[in-house]
Amino acid sequence: WEPFLWPPTAAERRPTLAGSGGADTILAAYSQELTNGGLQSIVWQRSDDGGASWKPAVTISDGRQHHSRDGMPGITRLADNSLLMVFEGFWDYFAHNTTERHHFSVQARRSHDDGASWSEGQVVFTPPEGSKGINAGAPQVIASPSGAICKANHPEPSIPSARQR
Repeated sequence: WEPFLWPPTAAERRPTLAGSGGADTILAAYSQELTNGGLQSIVWQRSDDGGASWKPAVTISDGRQHHSRDGMPGITRLADNSLLMVFEGFWDYFAHNTTERHHFSVQARRSHDDGASWSEGQVVFTPPEGSKGINAGAPQVIASPSGAICKANHPEPSIPSARQR
């Protein structure tokens, strides 16, 4: 679900071993739902032969560990050359929800080794406490060359009292 294809940097591009003219590396993050009761995990995979084969998936966030339906990853490269990923999930739901409905919050994870490993998750945005029917979903993130980071998600503009971290 919801794949995010990451354009590799020049250093991440490699010619194929088959010598077919140097197909580019493809990096992909996506929501993985395996017969686990509707929970989803965010995983990351790499292909060095233009998508003909893929390395094993690296789990970035395991939805089973925190009983969440993690989804819709967005990625950017920061000024320090690390990767920052944001995605939606239910992580903060049980901490503040006063309705009978799940609320998505936005989580972030960081990689300092081009996706080989990822930091522990951190909730960076939640709907205000007591919100009914409001989610913080479909996040995306971008970083400027100067180092500024911009994160957007639905329906952030309509929630002036929302907590952002």
